[in-house]
Parts: sequence; C-alpha cells; structure tokens
Amino acid sequence: MKKLALSDEILLQVDKPARYIGNEVNMIVKDPKKVDIRFAMCFPDVYEIGMSHLGIQILYDMFNRREDTYCERVYSPWLDLDKIMREKDIPLFAIESQEPIKNFDFLGITLQYEMCYTNILQILDLSKIPLIATERGEDDPIVIGGGPCSYNPEPIANFFDMFYIGEGETQYDELLDIYKENKKNGGSRKEFLEKAAHLSCIYVPQFYDVTYNEDGTIKEFIPKFEELKIPVIAIEPETLDQFKETVKLIGKAVGKEEKANKLVNYYDDTISKVKELNKNLTEKQNVYLAGSDSVLKTCTSKMYQNYMFEVCGGENVTKELTDGYWTTISVEELVKKNS
Repeated sequence: MKKLALSDEILLQVDKPARYIGNEVNMIVKDPKKVDIRFAMCFPDVYEIGMSHLGIQILYDMFNRREDTYCERVYSPWLDLDKIMREKDIPLFAIESQEPIKNFDFLGITLQYEMCYTNILQILDLSKIPLIATERGEDDPIVIGGGPCSYNPEPIANFFDMFYIGEGETQYDELLDIYKENKKNGGSRKEFLEKAAHLSCIYVPQFYDVTYNEDGTIKEFIPKFEELKIPVIAIEPETLDQFKETVKLIGKAVGKEEKANKLVNYYDDTISKVKELNKNLTEKQNVYLAGSDSVLKTCTSKMYQNYMFEVCGGENVTKELTDGYWTTISVEELVKKNS
C-alpha cells in the first residue's frame, strides 16, 4: 500500500478527498526506480474536469506503453487544499505515486483554454518549480506545454521550457528518446533543449527573440542561431570568384564539399565552352543591366555580371564606372550611352 501525500486529518478537512488519492480502475502502477523517464501529465484544473479529458488519456496510455517511461497525473487542487498545502508546506504531488512533482523529469501541462492560465502558476508554485523557465536548474523538471493554446504560446512563454505544437502522438516518442539519450550521456538541461528544438513540433521560447508592434501583436520571431547551435555564414558575393568561394563555403558548412566542388567545376567548364563559342566574334553587343530597385542603378566592372557579359560576347556600357559594385547613373548618361 502506497503512502499518501496527505494525512487522514487533511483528507477529512477537504471537499471530495477522493480527488487526491488515486487508485481508480485502470490506473497504471510502475516502480519509479525501474524507469528512465518520469513524466507528470498535468491538466491545470480540478480532478473532475481533467480526468475526463480524452487527450490526456490517450497520451497517458501511449507513454506508459514504453517500458522506460512512467507517466503519472496531476491536477489543480481545489481552494481548500491549496490553502492547507501552503500552510503546511506540502509540495504538489502525482496521483499515482503520491511523490512530489519536482522529482520528475517532465511536467507536461495541457493548455485547453486561456482561463486556466492562472492555474499554471499555481501548479508551478505548489510544485516548488521556479516560475520563470530561464531561472530553473538542472534538478528541475522540463516544463512543456501542449494542446490548442500552444498555437499561440507567447502570452505564457516565459513560464515554459518548451511547447509541443501539434498532435502528441506524432513526435513525442522521438522527444523522449532524445531526452533519454541526453540523460544517459550526462548532457545538461540546455543541451537537451538545443536538441529538442530541432524537432519540427518543438518551440523553445528562450532560443528566440520576439518583437512586438505597438498594438501588442507579434512583429517577428528572430532565432538565436548560436543558442540553437546552427552555423551562420554571412555572405554578400559580388564577383564571380566570390560566388564560387561561397558555394564551397556552404558545401563545407552542410557537409557537401564534394558536391560543391563539382558545381564550381561545372561553372568553370560551362564558362570555358561559352568562351570558345564566342572567341571569333568580331562585333560585341552593348548591354546595360538595370538594378531591381531602380533602372538607373547598374553594375560596375567589379561585378560578376560584367564578366558574364564579356564571356557571352557582350560589352557592359557602364563597365568604366568604378564606384563600388552597384552605382547610380543619371538619365543623361544613360541616354548618351544608348546613342
């Protein structure tokens, strides 16, 4: 017989004490010491509302089918028990094992409606888990939000380590596998979040900068690429040689150096063939390249376009301009060159 988190004295003081003791039909019982992952599945409302939610029941069954995972349930205590728990310093506990939520690997909170948002803070506070995600340490559970409201996570983003956006049946197994592997290798909390962030369903708020418009709506999400361990290459190729070096650099960054070199060689071979075809041309065609934002903006002799004109048997009428890569000419100059 398991030891209840609440004494008989407390249970006799609260309304509907059966909410907190478990032992329902089909409740899953496992030995917490024989699993790698402990997952507390939370519906942030009273037991009667949360236990009837089919989504929780589906994930509860799915997680517990894994031999390495023990998924338990937790709900918001009613006002009477909330008061007693705070007075007697009793941490929030899981229904199945009656053990504190703070001892778990994950605290998964389903977000079914905005009216439960204040209950999220109650759950975290009673569990003795820091409210702000970035203030949590290695021994705190990973707090993950899911459900319909996770599609608009920003109002509560500061309180969650991550959000699972989409159907839980699709990638939760992969997420748990990543956690198990990271834990086995002695990886840190941040290392797990970095790996999890590469799953298409996972949003980790601390890895993004979010800016807002004056009316409070979101203006843009800017990924913190360094936090996500994503290589960033800032390039602005202008000459042909710069373009070729850029292709090689990108190939190296994505592990496709051989393919990048083949592409560069293809460019060189093609240019050589075009040169051969045009070597006997006696008259070159004048060419003017207009910029995308203005017809008076054109390329100078430094640009790769100028080189390509010459390869193809043309002559850039503005090639003598040397003011940078792109430059602006007057209408009079353009008319003169066209005469």
